[in-house]
Amino acid sequence: MQRTEKNMDAAMVGEALLGAVVGVLVERLASLEFINFFRGRKHDERLLKKLEETMVELNKVLNDAENKQFTDQPVKRWLEEVKDAVYHVEDLVDEIATEDLRSKVEANYPRGKKRLRDNSLFSTVTRFFARGGTKYSKLEEMIGELDQFVRKAKDVLGLREVAGRYWSQTRLPSTSVVDESCVYGRENDKAEIMKLLLCDGENLGKLISLRRLDLNRTSVKEMPVTISRLKDLQQLTAFVVGKCSGSGINGLKELNSLGGEITISGLENVTSNDNALEALKEKKHLEKLKLEWGSTAENSQKERDVLENLEPHTNLKILEITNYGGTRFPNCQMPSLQSLWLRHCPEIESFPKGGLPSGLTNLDIWNFKKLKSLPEQMHILLPSLESLCLSECPEIESFPEGGLPSKLGKLCVGDCKKLIGGRRDWGLQALPSLTFFSLWGESEDVLESFPEEGLLPPTLTNLRIYDLADLKSLNERGLQLLGSLERMQIHDCPLLQSLSVERLPTSLSGLIISRCLLLEPRCRGEEGEDWPKIAHILQLQSLPEEGLPTSLLELFIMYCPLLNPRCHREEGEDWHKIAHVPLICIDDEAFLDPEEVTHF
Repeated sequence: MQRTEKNMDAAMVGEALLGAVVGVLVERLASLEFINFFRGRKHDERLLKKLEETMVELNKVLNDAENKQFTDQPVKRWLEEVKDAVYHVEDLVDEIATEDLRSKVEANYPRGKKRLRDNSLFSTVTRFFARGGTKYSKLEEMIGELDQFVRKAKDVLGLREVAGRYWSQTRLPSTSVVDESCVYGRENDKAEIMKLLLCDGENLGKLISLRRLDLNRTSVKEMPVTISRLKDLQQLTAFVVGKCSGSGINGLKELNSLGGEITISGLENVTSNDNALEALKEKKHLEKLKLEWGSTAENSQKERDVLENLEPHTNLKILEITNYGGTRFPNCQMPSLQSLWLRHCPEIESFPKGGLPSGLTNLDIWNFKKLKSLPEQMHILLPSLESLCLSECPEIESFPEGGLPSKLGKLCVGDCKKLIGGRRDWGLQALPSLTFFSLWGESEDVLESFPEEGLLPPTLTNLRIYDLADLKSLNERGLQLLGSLERMQIHDCPLLQSLSVERLPTSLSGLIISRCLLLEPRCRGEEGEDWPKIAHILQLQSLPEEGLPTSLLELFIMYCPLLNPRCHREEGEDWHKIAHVPLICIDDEAFLDPEEVTHF
């Protein structure tokens, strides 16, 4: 493989991005690996050849199109449409490679109780060969679409076949995404391209047609000076404020087409408040913003000024702030904000009165060592709050006067020793919507029995207890009042010796006990002393008729003797309800979807 020339002109790189994708795809389609895949599964090999030939013809006109796109709008629109079509082909190629790898892994996977699922029925590749009633309709449709693009390029747009570089050897990224893990080729080629695109800021600035720049999993330490030239950029996953002149946050000012999510790190390097003032205020398409300081500041007032002057657009929905060193938060005037995640802000002692958006639905506060109180009048000022999570806030003593918002459905409290110590005054019975409660970590008092009678509301359906070092028993009277409880999880409670109740709530359908060394033997099988207290939970016989949610990623079914046969792979009556789940574990047998093969 030839090495990419170090002095490659950056404009040439910009023109070659799509050509590189096509070149790589042509090479992969012609590989023995793909030919054998088609032959082995008795797919029509002629379609593979036709797809390869069409991609070659497309590649011939790309050089001319890339050159004319800046002065010819019809050509520019054609090029954008071609990109979408090419990326569909890329999806097919990637999925065939994944399927081929899955087959190889499965062939070599040791036999035994744990095995990978034979999922020819579930392979995502099949959707390209069996849709629309004809076995190869999707693949033929893909080839036809590309062929139309070629004809339009020659007959309508007058694009010429230009014998340019054959880019398959350069292994540029397979999309306009700068992501080290996605760059094809040997390590030397990959490093050369990353250097060209990221370290040489002048070259990056010439990629003016770039729409998406993904810097996740890269080692970028500061943004190139010329990032501000990429005014058409619609997605930038990360922006690193550097210490050098010209790599500051002001580089964001002109990128007003940015949307989706962005992480801005290195905010400790902002030297002028004025530079931060207009960096975000015009970015109306941004939905999620992460602000990160790399270290705690020596000047807390400076950090507060920076945060206040950043002023995101009012359309922002999710805001995450990490490692902020100021002693106070500025008032947050973002009416569309729904989720606020605050991580490791060690100097904050309180929230400003009325300083949080009234439309918040999720509030997550983690590692606030000096925080003494939550926002005042939460029950009035945050009427839409549905989820509240507090972790590592050791100085908070109580919930605000008036209690928590009535719509709160999820409450998590962990490692807040003073707050947990005063749990009898929480007033959770006044929360008619609370269904999820999680508790873990240190308490100011000795918590030997939980939950105390009247502590948790009867609406609770999910209870999770973690890392309670002093817990010795479950409180029978407290549990008996939880008539809606469906799931309970107990983890890492080393002194818990017995369930200490005659019978757990009859509504309970799921129970997980882990790392409770004294309790686990008592609940194991019919010989366990506490088995009669939980045996009724195992009477689950079938899954819901509508199946399980399509978003489900993992499913564990343990000790359900009536349900297990119904979930048997391919043959079980309920298998079709769970077949879409990537990872399934039934007792000691595991099934893994082909998408998970990449983790081996």
